[in-house]
Amino acid sequence: MKLSPVLLSLAVLVAAQTPGQAGWREFAVEGHRAQKAKQDDKAISLWTKALAEAEQLGKEHPWYSVSLRNLGVLYFNSNAPDSLDKAREYFVRERDALKALGTNYEDQAFGLQYLARIDALQGQYESSVTNYLNALRLSEKYGSPQPQSLLEVQVPLLMTRREDESQRIREQLRNIVARAYPDPVRQAGEYLKLTEKLETDAARLTDKNKSAPYYQVCALALTDALKLVPGTGDDQTLLERGLVLLRRSRDLRMQDKYKDACIDARNALAVLQKTNARKPMIDAMREAACNINALGRPNEAVSLTNQAITLSEKMVPRPEADIEALKKELQAYTAGGAQAKPQI
Repeated sequence: MKLSPVLLSLAVLVAAQTPGQAGWREFAVEGHRAQKAKQDDKAISLWTKALAEAEQLGKEHPWYSVSLRNLGVLYFNSNAPDSLDKAREYFVRERDALKALGTNYEDQAFGLQYLARIDALQGQYESSVTNYLNALRLSEKYGSPQPQSLLEVQVPLLMTRREDESQRIREQLRNIVARAYPDPVRQAGEYLKLTEKLETDAARLTDKNKSAPYYQVCALALTDALKLVPGTGDDQTLLERGLVLLRRSRDLRMQDKYKDACIDARNALAVLQKTNARKPMIDAMREAACNINALGRPNEAVSLTNQAITLSEKMVPRPEADIEALKKELQAYTAGGAQAKPQI
């Protein structure tokens, strides 16, 4: 696990000054190797032993915080039923230890970000917003806001109906990514990386209503990415990932408060139309029509489906099976708004 320069330098400094503490170093090195090898149970055992060694040195010792942090990350990434509760315990202990070293100690931001992710996954959205904003405040003080946190905080903001603040942070994220990567293609690639953790967190949730805002935020981020690279030949990966999210957006259909996310596919069509990727554009139209119809707007679903049929008929070779499926969906929308489920 990558440590911040401050915490890492402190650990190295103290290690050099205390050669007698070979036990902690041995457990830490082996624990890190086990982490890299994805041997989580072994890593947890080794870092637990390292924590026991560090506790003898006192809570102000950097080895103590390093041990807690590694255990927090390991439990967070675990699939055990109580893994999030255990991860929370270690990150809270790390936070308290770091506070003792100084109210604005730089490394607090890392643990606060994880606590915010845990809060969001457990439905504690107000606490999640607080932890994210505190982490961002610390990051701003010691450098610049972390793009990952700027993306992730939008989830609890949406769940607490703070759409305006979410939009403001989305704009802040766009500006930071643009400054960090002047090349639009690099910017688009950064959006792809940023959404990976959020999609992973969403996949942990069995309640589709709770996973909905995760996919909404990812879809919005990929929409921003698509606007950077239309027609350049670098948009195919973005389109493919975007379509995966659009398929998942069916989860949003039953929640009217997420209707903007449900029709986000439609908003992206103007971007897609600038590319030569006709099949992905047709697929996006089908997804948008399906979602919009489920919100009780069959006329718009009919319009989008007719556009998709027209585009399909112009393709060479003609995708006859898709055209037939589209016509059946059109009939369903026209007949009274049945919730068709296109197989794309």
